[in-house]
Amino acid sequence: MLGATEPKWIENGTYMTGRASTFDAGAWDRRSLGEQEHVVGRFKVSGQPLDSPDDPNAPITDPNFGADPTGTITPTNSHIRKANPRGPGDEQRRIFRRGYRW
Repeated sequence: MLGATEPKWIENGTYMTGRASTFDAGAWDRRSLGEQEHVVGRFKVSGQPLDSPDDPNAPITDPNFGADPTGTITPTNSHIRKANPRGPGDEQRRIFRRGYRW
């Protein structure tokens, strides 16, 4: 049991973890625009999901993964699908994040 090994002062407490990661920006910059967008799952300028029109003046829409279950439009291994899945029962696995326009 986890609680049995914890100090008394942490009982009923919460943990927070931070992680620092390195990123090779040069390698990323050498990728084509299309590659970058498919890795992320969003258009770079507008921030729209790949299954929406690439309109920088429109409000950001939610992706419709149900209409693209095999990842033809938004690859199944893209960041947006991994960080914010939309299938039944995925609500507990979602990371609350919102993209921003560069």
